[in-house]
Amino acid sequence: MKLIKTDYTVIRVGAEPQGMTVQWPLEPDYDTIRRLVEPVLAAALLERVRVWHTKQYLDMFVDDQGQLKRLPINDIATMIYRANALQHQQPTPVAAALPRIYGPAVLFHRPVWS
Repeated sequence: MKLIKTDYTVIRVGAEPQGMTVQWPLEPDYDTIRRLVEPVLAAALLERVRVWHTKQYLDMFVDDQGQLKRLPINDIATMIYRANALQHQQPTPVAAALPRIYGPAVLFHRPVWS
């Protein structure tokens, strides 16, 4: 199996985003993604959200129950998450009315979920 360089950013609340790199298959399976993402999310159930970032669709993973757990709002991940609706929906929605991301997030710099 051929591995390729896969860049990603860990976005934690109240911290600078941290860029990282891993050698991964072009299409990693769920377990491969889970092994990298879940420790960042403190073993939470991961949820994939498709985001519009750097003029392309990418995959971001967040805690599926972050809001229920009362995790703090992740302003950077929220901004990235909301960008798709703000860029592509007509009429343009009010940003404050869109959903938020709670707790840490992992943003891949390429689509990894098929």
